[in-house]
Amino acid sequence: MNENSNNENNSEKHRNISRRGKLQHWKVIAAGLVLYDVAALAFSYIFGLWLRFDFHFSGIQKEFLDSYKNFILFYIIISILFFWYMRMYRGIWRFVGFNELTRYAISSLIASLVHCLLITVICSRMPFSYYIVGTVMQLVLIVGIRFSYRFYTQILVRKNPAADELPKKIL
Repeated sequence: MNENSNNENNSEKHRNISRRGKLQHWKVIAAGLVLYDVAALAFSYIFGLWLRFDFHFSGIQKEFLDSYKNFILFYIIISILFFWYMRMYRGIWRFVGFNELTRYAISSLIASLVHCLLITVICSRMPFSYYIVGTVMQLVLIVGIRFSYRFYTQILVRKNPAADELPKKIL
């Protein structure tokens, strides 16, 4: 009887440790996504400027570059907090679907709208292409990374013939 009790206690400890390990794993993934989003947010709009001036940084007017430099950190902080509020750092990436796609796209578009309004009011008006290219690039980068894992796993499942042989539950 005492031996069964010890086995149950060990099993329960193992489950608790396992749960903590999984929790830590998702925190690491969320932190990685935050870092990725910081880079994606910063890159999206500087790419818009770079493209507007024919891929020559030297051609970008100082006024536009200064506005970008002064505003981007503020924008990144606001966007990351907004994305956190919109639960973009939670979820099981293997199972993302249309609801998540919609939430991510709307969140990204709202953040872009805030960017366009605030940089114009706080700093200066930027070239029109800056707003369009920055918004589209941000949407593609933010939503794309979140669905790439799903697409990747779908491709692996299709290429793995053993996955087709697994028993399927039918209700």
